[in-house]
Amino acid sequence: MPEIDASALTPLIVYSLWAVVLVLLLGFARGAAMRREKRAVNTFKPVGDTEALDAFSRAHMNTVENLPVFAVVYLSALWVDAAAPVAMLGWVILSARIVQSLIHLSSRSPAAVQLRALMLLVQVICFIWLGVAAIIWANAS
Repeated sequence: MPEIDASALTPLIVYSLWAVVLVLLLGFARGAAMRREKRAVNTFKPVGDTEALDAFSRAHMNTVENLPVFAVVYLSALWVDAAAPVAMLGWVILSARIVQSLIHLSSRSPAAVQLRALMLLVQVICFIWLGVAAIIWANAS
């Protein structure tokens, strides 16, 4: 079993905590809507409620949907001690995810949507890089 530097796990842990932060923000936004609009707690729809609540929901779900992919390729690359710059790619993925979420929450302009797509593309490229590196190094041992 390889030695994994505990600090290398930080990007994955922070990514997971970012998902928790987003769900808390969604909860606070719903609470504010309940107070402001005098709404009952059971009146919120999963999708199609308000533009702001939909943005929080989408940002959270997009983060949660990509978390398992990040976890598998990142931990696999760490496990096989791949020659790729694994920790650096983890930080790039985390940074791109946070930027993507913040853009999601702040704007739906065409430029913002394009920048959000670019941040997702950065993550996907890093996922592929880590996954391929893990496969190559797993089969080289």
